[in-house]
Amino acid sequence: MTLALMSLVPLLSLALIAGALVALRGATGAARALLIAGFALFVVAWAPLLVGMALDPDGSVIGNALGLGLLAWGGSALALAVLLAGLVTRWARG
Repeated sequence: MTLALMSLVPLLSLALIAGALVALRGATGAARALLIAGFALFVVAWAPLLVGMALDPDGSVIGNALGLGLLAWGGSALALAVLLAGLVTRWARG
């Protein structure tokens, strides 16, 4: 189970890089909106975990950051789906 979840990380990274390249190449309309929304979801999903780790590195206040990690993982999966929809929309329109 853990390896299956960890295998999403390279796929997500590749999708984000591909999305950035496609977005910079002049995507318009719905494709551009989906790509921007995917990037925004990714940043918003990881922000609480990164801020929590930066403000409380020893874990005395946050404790076990399992909820923040699940939020980051779920948000990343959602961002991946939105980014893939944006890529498909971009490629379908030529």
